[in-house]
Amino acid sequence: MRKLIPTQDTLITSKGYPFERHRVVTDDGYILEMHRMPHGRVPCRDPCHRQPILLMSGLLGDSSNYVLDFPKQSIGFILADHKYDVWMGNVRGNTYGKKHRNLKSKSYELILFELFPRGAFYMNWAGKFCALPTRSMCSLVGDMVANLGSKYMNELVTTARPQKFDYGPEKNQLIYGQREPAEYNLMNVRTDVGIFWSLGDHVITPDNVRELIRDLGDRVKKDHFINDDYYTHAHFLMAMNNPDVLYGDFLSFLNRYATHT
Repeated sequence: MRKLIPTQDTLITSKGYPFERHRVVTDDGYILEMHRMPHGRVPCRDPCHRQPILLMSGLLGDSSNYVLDFPKQSIGFILADHKYDVWMGNVRGNTYGKKHRNLKSKSYELILFELFPRGAFYMNWAGKFCALPTRSMCSLVGDMVANLGSKYMNELVTTARPQKFDYGPEKNQLIYGQREPAEYNLMNVRTDVGIFWSLGDHVITPDNVRELIRDLGDRVKKDHFINDDYYTHAHFLMAMNNPDVLYGDFLSFLNRYATHT
């Protein structure tokens, strides 16, 4: 299937946009690609500052998800044309995250990783790489659940808790300092959050979204609900009517925090 889809550089440059490829090497040897569109098809004539934005791949996806369609339909291109410095990240296990300094791409050891440590590493690295001051970090769009191991995915579903991986009581004690897996306290979130969700998204139920909004409290600055049974998880990236039902409010929310000129 992957061979039927052009590579990321082809998807971007074929439409007249600039493309950069950067590689991140984690402390434990994973090699991840990060793709960048520093500007839209028309660069600034005068010196200008573009707000960096980091688009993270979603469930079973990769950075190509944001540039698969035509420029007016793909959020990656739309952001680049609206003066954003667009960075598209990948995580371990997806198309652009299968390389390792020492392990083979199909080895069992290569897939033994956790979701949240890689997310924490990636966000720390991305902020430094963009050379942003602390007060003006990248906006982040997307989620961090690409290609989870089935064991961990099942654990998240059955426990319904935002917790770290459960290694078992003895190893939990060694790693977390307690016998139960450590849980993430959403009350510690200090960043403004926008949540865009739909009735037809079967990856997460409306009750779960409402619970998340409740737990985040006043950090939620945008609650955008698409009341459509047929608007599924994939539609957030690929629906033909996204410019009408999603992208307008999405850009309006982002522009509150943008500092580009």
